[in-house]
Amino acid sequence: MHTSRNLLHAQKACTRYRSVSEVGLPEAVLRHSQRNYATHNRNVQIQNREHPALQQSANISHTMNGKAKQLLCPKVRSVSFIQYRGNQTQASVTTTPVFDNSALKYEHMHTLPFSSAMGAEVTGVDLSMFSDSDIDSSCTWSDSHKHDVFQEIRQALFRHKMLFFRNQVNLTHVHHQHFASLFGPFAKDAYPSTIHGCEHVKPVIKEAHTHVRMVFGSGWHTDSPFLAGPPHITTLRSVCVPPYGGDTIFANTSLAYSTLSETMQCVIEPLMVRMSLKDVLAQAQVDAGDDETTPLGRLAATKYKGVSADVLQGVRGTLHRLVGVHPVTWEKALFVDGTYTAGIDGMSDLESRAIVVFLLQHITQPAYTCRLRWEKDMLVIWDNRLCIHQAMNDYDGHRRELYRTTNRCV
Repeated sequence: MHTSRNLLHAQKACTRYRSVSEVGLPEAVLRHSQRNYATHNRNVQIQNREHPALQQSANISHTMNGKAKQLLCPKVRSVSFIQYRGNQTQASVTTTPVFDNSALKYEHMHTLPFSSAMGAEVTGVDLSMFSDSDIDSSCTWSDSHKHDVFQEIRQALFRHKMLFFRNQVNLTHVHHQHFASLFGPFAKDAYPSTIHGCEHVKPVIKEAHTHVRMVFGSGWHTDSPFLAGPPHITTLRSVCVPPYGGDTIFANTSLAYSTLSETMQCVIEPLMVRMSLKDVLAQAQVDAGDDETTPLGRLAATKYKGVSADVLQGVRGTLHRLVGVHPVTWEKALFVDGTYTAGIDGMSDLESRAIVVFLLQHITQPAYTCRLRWEKDMLVIWDNRLCIHQAMNDYDGHRRELYRTTNRCV
């Protein structure tokens, strides 16, 4: 009797709403009961056929009171329908195209894709060519050649999500800061520590004698998402690298979103996720050591020095859309990580944990990642809106010295 009542409610929900996006999360959950009702009481025909890309596709025919309704299948990628045949609606279901990380041809540089999922190496560019005199107060470039080179770098970044440049031997802190400034105003840095004369270049250093279980950047994360205005672009430059280990792994959150089922996309799209510094602060106080020259060491020092207003605000955290839309490429991407994600707004810890754990496992599967082996004098750029990353802590006894900038795009 209880099951029949659920099925009746699901049937009523089906006639009231045209799509899951109009329903929201609770009604989306009822789709499971709706499909059970359809299986037992309607003529539902599903014929699977092979797709050349993902091997997942289906054609669905379904009778639904003479009205077109959106049918969702958890094993498909997109739905299109608009046909009436008397009392029958036909819905065709197709898969999302395979992600294209191939190289484009540029006039001033070359790109070499780093993996099928994301990333590319850029050659033919010396980043020290950029200076603070390239753009005046009216945002006009003084050198058209430099402008064209930067526009190609920017275009390649949005295409590949992460770029790296080897052998940037002429790139000083000053050059690094000048180049990063071209992407937009510098973002607020949640881990303040500056280089003399270059206030926006931040050291990320682990000394050879440092033995800690937690290093800066370990764990899957996007940079400083607990801020109300988190950074869009991050650059990281190597000065000293260990002979082995210390790699950075990236995962494409746009590709991960596009390969979710239509049902899951509809369920998570309206959700808001809370990003907080709380767990990182608690872990740093236990595992980060007492070296206050490092970002995590300064966090660890709060256990006896007290918590500043900025850190307290980071602990409170900020709500962001779980599914973001990139303003340039219009790609949808997941905004969730394994370090700062504190929960989903309006859900219990148990409910939100199930979704967050699933999404993180989905994002970080090997097919959606690439692993960068650092070299001396390398500069890496990535877009935090389209990927997450983590640093490996597997080089004890060796020094690793990097320098970081973060920017908000305009």
